[in-house]
Amino acid sequence: MLIPIAVLALASGLPATTLDLATCLDLARAHAPRLREATAVEEQAAAASREARARRAPTVSLGASYRYTSEVMEQHFELGPYSRSLEFGDGHAADLNVGVNAPLFTGGELRRQSEAAAAGVEAAAQRAAATGLDVARDVRAAFYIALGRESQAAASRLAVERLQRHVGEVAGTVDAGAATEESRLRALARLREAEQLGVRLVAARDSAAVALGRLVGSPDVAVTPAGELTESLLTGGDLSPARVAERPDLVALAREEERQTLLAEAQRGRLWPRVGADVRAHYGRPGVDLIANEWTPYATAAVSLDWPLWDDGARTAAASQLAALARQAAARRAEAADALAAAHAAARIELDAAVAAETLAGERVELARRILDLVGGRLRAAAATESEFLDTQDDLTAAELDLALARTRVRLAEAVLLWTVGQ
Repeated sequence: MLIPIAVLALASGLPATTLDLATCLDLARAHAPRLREATAVEEQAAAASREARARRAPTVSLGASYRYTSEVMEQHFELGPYSRSLEFGDGHAADLNVGVNAPLFTGGELRRQSEAAAAGVEAAAQRAAATGLDVARDVRAAFYIALGRESQAAASRLAVERLQRHVGEVAGTVDAGAATEESRLRALARLREAEQLGVRLVAARDSAAVALGRLVGSPDVAVTPAGELTESLLTGGDLSPARVAERPDLVALAREEERQTLLAEAQRGRLWPRVGADVRAHYGRPGVDLIANEWTPYATAAVSLDWPLWDDGARTAAASQLAALARQAAARRAEAADALAAAHAAARIELDAAVAAETLAGERVELARRILDLVGGRLRAAAATESEFLDTQDDLTAAELDLALARTRVRLAEAVLLWTVGQ
């Protein structure tokens, strides 16, 4: 029940709470502004794709117009003694119409634009997925940094407790006349030094907890990580270098290259004529009979052709610009692939080194504990000095702090390795 209660505490804005890694990841994905921005960009691309696809389909429109002309056409007839004048309308013209307009041929421009927009949707979706990977990497790093600093603070507390017990023991021996006041003061001074270190480590722990809180959407909450620093992030998935090529940011760049290529082809389609058709039903006055000047239903059908024969190379230059953008996307993808491959290799090296360092740090702690026991025994037998015993205490504390740091570095290296393979 710890995690659900912690989530409620976080939502209520309490100053501190405890969350596990899975909850932190879920909260960060729901909160991250950069992820919301990437999602909005994806939605925009999807809307642009729908628009491009709709432009290929016929459009239905409704129109209405009214026009008044002060003078109208008039024809005067003279037949012997008789004469007659005919007026064509009365100056008022109105028309209601509904029609269908369809592009018949555009040189492939509309089709290529639709395909380019679809590629843009996939590119935006892959960029959003890549942003999600960045968020996960940052949360994992912040989580284990906070957990590592908590481990160091715990080691510092143990050191303070050991020294407090020792100060009490020395005070008892001083009262019994078996130790000098100098020994008690030396032990007390070393205790104060350990307490100072503890204050700094607690501040670092709390600062890391606030940094984790910011990532999960509560910058005013100190989030204490619930987990074990010794628990590995690697769960047996595929971590081979081949997985780097499947990362969403590389796929996004490939789709962006495809999009720019399609847009260049669409632009070259403008070199061809554009043919369109318009079929329309009218109900107007005077309609087709200007003399009767009555409301008349009628229909019209039209075919249009538009073919710019010379534009000083403007359309060709526009296509060349888009082709250059496609080449830029290809170059960015090649550079990103090289950088990620190098990052994967470096992460492997860092992880192997961190694991080795953790093993050595663990052995160092065990050795320091054994040495402390031996020196403590000699001190009780009056065969060791107070300074020697206190130095041994410091050595154990330093070893325990280094072990916490070594474990933190292993988890951070694992987080980077997972990021390089898209996990």
